[in-house]
Amino acid sequence: MNMGLILFLLMAALEIVLVIMTCVRATEKKLWRKNRLFVRIAEIVIAIAAILLPFGQKWRLTGILVTLAVLAFIAALAILIRRKKEEGAVRKSKVIVSCVLSVLLIGFSLVPAFVFTGYKGLKTSGKYAVSETSAILIDGARTDSFENDGSSREVPVHFYYPETKDEGTERFPLVVFSHGAFGYYQSNTSTYMELASNGYVVAALDHPHHAFFTKDTDGKTVIVDTDFLNTALSLNEEMGEEKLYALYTEWMTLRTGDVDFAVDTIKAAVLTGETDESWFGRERDDISAVVDVDGTMLGEYTGVENGEFTFREEPYTVPVLAFDNWDSYNDMAEYQAQGGIHPNAELLKNALTGYQTTVRGSKHMDFTDLPLLSPLLGRLLGSGERDTKETMTIVNSLVLDFFNCYLKGEGVFTVNAVY
Repeated sequence: MNMGLILFLLMAALEIVLVIMTCVRATEKKLWRKNRLFVRIAEIVIAIAAILLPFGQKWRLTGILVTLAVLAFIAALAILIRRKKEEGAVRKSKVIVSCVLSVLLIGFSLVPAFVFTGYKGLKTSGKYAVSETSAILIDGARTDSFENDGSSREVPVHFYYPETKDEGTERFPLVVFSHGAFGYYQSNTSTYMELASNGYVVAALDHPHHAFFTKDTDGKTVIVDTDFLNTALSLNEEMGEEKLYALYTEWMTLRTGDVDFAVDTIKAAVLTGETDESWFGRERDDISAVVDVDGTMLGEYTGVENGEFTFREEPYTVPVLAFDNWDSYNDMAEYQAQGGIHPNAELLKNALTGYQTTVRGSKHMDFTDLPLLSPLLGRLLGSGERDTKETMTIVNSLVLDFFNCYLKGEGVFTVNAVY
């Protein structure tokens, strides 16, 4: 059961018991205040216990629980200050209103606990402990089109890397992660941790104004651009292929510019240059392997002729592994049977070494860690019948095996069409 729900039920039960005790028998204000003080002290004890005990610590609710404890302490202090100011019987309506307000305040304070779990990531299989660091790279050659002050494009990069005894003496393949539309760099943290524990450096990018939120060099929170968000959510064939292609080109130009700049900057810092961004498998010659995690390969569009999209026809020479969610996998088969052409299918058709797989019962968000962090948000945004932990365990294992084969030359990669 969700820790937030347990805490809410315990504290709400105390408030309700206080109401019942007061309403069943005529209660003097002095006794009611005494009982209320007992309830507040009990709530403080519950909050502190949840902070200190292991079952409470794993839910990462320290800030919320401290807030609850402080609020209960303030309420208890107020009761002590007013304990001699009123005499006579307490009104039942006042007792009920007090209970309702207290329960609402507790519930409001625990909203983050209802939304988020105590998820700390999946167990890694590698021999290395994992360290993290981050940097914001400033691309002086590009102006940020979302800003009005002519400022340069900033690219936040978050690194996950193996801890070694002699730092700087070992070299590891570099994997670059680019999040989806209004995603964020932490969306696949379990994948980064699994790779880093097995000897990879992972650079997870944020694309400012395309990311749900990120930070700039001034420490300001940069949220997703509302026009981009609304447009991405309303994409449909009624827009027309010309407008869709223009949007795809605009988005890809921004994103490929970010990844290109990040990879070049990292390589200049004496790191290798493998990346998992499909577009770059065509545009760069230093890419050794590509993974597409349930995304649309927009880079395969080349234009529009006679109202129809045109696609790249030249071979895709870099090994590629493509994941599809269960609905997309089945819809794609039907779409192609009706003569439809999809960029992912075109890339795989042209790939010299291409693999495609799906996880039965999965939806798009199951290919991220979000449903594990927040089942509620996962359901709202799209998680399927399959346990996300199972899906991500499959994804992480296949990504590791794929990169081990094509970046490290270890083993032979095989994959099932359906898991």
